[in-house]
Amino acid sequence: MKSRMEALEMLPVNEAVWETAYPTGYDLRRKGITVPTIDILILSIAKVRNCTVLHHDKHFRPVAKYLGVTALDYIDEKAIS
Repeated sequence: MKSRMEALEMLPVNEAVWETAYPTGYDLRRKGITVPTIDILILSIAKVRNCTVLHHDKHFRPVAKYLGVTALDYIDEKAIS
C-alpha cells in the first residue's frame, strides 16, 4: 500500500483551495449538511485542480454536487458531477 500511495502526486492546499473550502463548509452547514473538514478540503483541491475524485465516502456526494466536482464511488459506480 505504501508504494502505491507514494506513486500518487501530492496536490497542495493553497490559498485557492482555502478560498473554495471556507464558503463550501459554511454553506453546507447552513443547509444542515455536516461534512468532515478533510472531505471538504479534498474536494476543494479537486475543484481547484479540475480533478475527478475516485472514492468510497458517503460525505463526498453532497460536497461534490455542491462544488460541481466529478466524483466516482468505486464501489457504487455512480458518478456525481
